[in-house]
Amino acid sequence: MDGRGIVELSQAIDAHAKWQSETADKPEREAARRGCHVRILIERRVREVVSGMAINDLGAPIAEVYAKVVARLSAGRSGTRNERSEEGFIDGMSRG
Repeated sequence: MDGRGIVELSQAIDAHAKWQSETADKPEREAARRGCHVRILIERRVREVVSGMAINDLGAPIAEVYAKVVARLSAGRSGTRNERSEEGFIDGMSRG
């Protein structure tokens, strides 16, 4: 192996990155990327809340379960390591 394939791949990646930085739809791409990331963070948090609920809570009618999940989400964060990490990420996103 002479490494030529790696050099060509690196050049292709660099060319693509340059093209992306120069295209007019960059703000839309960034907004779509951030929207996707926010959805992932929300989905993760909902999974954490639901998995921490008691069996009795989950056995209630779906409207009640939904209301309890929303209330717990609205009540604030519990301060787990992952949540603090996500908050830092979100703070960083708002700056740049």
